[in-house]
Order: sequence, then C-alpha cells, then structure tokens
Amino acid sequence: MLLIITLTILILVINIYFSLHAIRTGNKKWIILIFIFPVAGFLMYFIYEYRNDILVKQEIDNFAKNFLYHKKHQKIYSVLLPIFYPAICFLYLLSTNKKENEHILIKAKKFLDTGRYNRAIPLFQACYLENSERVEVLKGLSICYFYRRNFFYKRKSDFTKVKQYIMEYKKIRKEYFDKFAMLLLARTFENLGDFDEAQKTYIDLMDYQTFIEAKYRYALFLTKNGDHNTALELFKNIIDYKNHCSAEILIENKKWLIVAANKVESMEEGGRNMS
Repeated sequence: MLLIITLTILILVINIYFSLHAIRTGNKKWIILIFIFPVAGFLMYFIYEYRNDILVKQEIDNFAKNFLYHKKHQKIYSVLLPIFYPAICFLYLLSTNKKENEHILIKAKKFLDTGRYNRAIPLFQACYLENSERVEVLKGLSICYFYRRNFFYKRKSDFTKVKQYIMEYKKIRKEYFDKFAMLLLARTFENLGDFDEAQKTYIDLMDYQTFIEAKYRYALFLTKNGDHNTALELFKNIIDYKNHCSAEILIENKKWLIVAANKVESMEEGGRNMS
C-alpha cells in the first residue's frame, strides 16, 4: 500500500514538473496528454520535447566550453560566455545540419512566445548571423529587444536595435510590411524621441480601421505631446467603433475598448474640474 502511494505521488510530481516545463516552453497542448495518460504522457513528452530541449542546450554549452574554456584560466568560461554566446551559437549552427539549425530557430520562437526574451535573443542573433534576411528572425529580434527588461542594458540602445531590425524587415517585406511591425516601429520612434517619424507612422496606421490598439496608442502619443482635444476625439472614436464592428473584432479588441473608455472618463472629468 505504501509503495502504491509513493509511486502515485512520484508520478504526480513528475507530471506537474513536465506540465510546468510545457507551459514555460510554449508546449501547452501536451498538458492534457500528460494528465490523461499519467505515465505514457510524460514519457512521450520526455522523448519528443524535453529530451531535445536538454540535448540542444547541452550541445551548445559543451561547444561553448570547448571553444572558451582553458584549465589555466578557469574563470574565462563564465566571463566570456554571455559576451560571445550569439557567436558561439552561430558557430554551433555552422557545425550542425540544416534540420538541427531549424531546431535552434524553433527554440528561439518558443522563448519569444513565453516572454523569455533574454534567452531568445542569442539564438535569434545566431540565426541572424547565418542568414540576415530571414523575416521571422528580424521580427523576433525586434520584439525581443523592444519588450525585454534588463537592468544591465540601456533601454535606448535596445530601441536603436529594434529600429535597425525593423527597418531591415521593412526593406525585405516592402509593400507586405505588416501593421504589427509598423506599430512596433512607431512606438520605437516614440521611445527614441523621434516624434515626427513616430507621428508619420501612426498616421499611416490609421488606414487600418480595425486596428484598435494602433488608434489607442496614437491617442496616448497625442496626449503626451499636448494635443488633448484630438486624443479625446480618437478615444471616443474607438468607443464608438464597437457599435459598428463584428463580434469577433469586438472580442479581440475588448482590452483597448475598456481602457479607451476609462481614458475618456478621466479626461472629461479632468476638463470639468479645470472649468
């Protein structure tokens, strides 16, 4: 009886561990399988996902150690690895076949999807060194540098990198430059203090009638730059739009409709208090 209870607890702990790993790495679809088939589920996850994840990390780390480590200077590995990690990943890509290279990109995308931007950047950079014209790599780097938070980096330098990668992305995509990348570019110009370029990009985004987030962020931009009347009209336009859009668009933009309504209320209340 004690053995059965112990095994049950052990299986439960293993299932929870692999479920958390699945959430962290963007493999949420595995969670149901892990808990419906407690033993077979986590064994399949270990073989098809967890093992590959660990093997790739170990291979890159071993490659890095062989590349940097010397017995006479034991601290060199820990000091140089963070600095040269993207280049090491690139050298690792060159030493592997194309299928394994794609696995590096997939891993970078999973880190991106789960918000682990600092983990994704070196892998994306390695892919960028291999091929600087891959649009998914350029877009991935732009998003990572824009959203990451790190006290050891100056945010302005991050925004400069965002601008570099998005402009390269735009050059490749040309007329197919998507609205989400355009919004990221507008916000990047804004954070870099280039308000004229930011406004031009925001105005171009107004052509996308259903892109509510862009309208909301443009209204915020106008508020910060003192154009409260135009911003208020734009916030009201966002709220009014819910009476003319489909249920699908309404659900998709629920967050922006709510915050726009709150902005209108606070701005009108502020205007009444001033009068």
